[in-house]
Amino acid sequence: MARDSLFVFLFLAQLTAQGFGACPNVSTDIGFIWADVDCDGDVDVDDGLKVLMWLAGLAVVQSVDCLEIREVFAS
Repeated sequence: MARDSLFVFLFLAQLTAQGFGACPNVSTDIGFIWADVDCDGDVDVDDGLKVLMWLAGLAVVQSVDCLEIREVFAS
């Protein structure tokens, strides 16, 4: 899962938008925007930080209509 956060930060730095394995490219619309873990309509540093917080076992507050982070990456 740390790779998920890495790919978000690489995307933000415009170094890559590629996914890995069966994952789509970062920001691909697959019914929701892939890697937009906070459901605000874009992939930004907040998404990468939320993934890192979740991996560290810290509380991550999501909006009511947003999937839990573990569900986003299980999709």
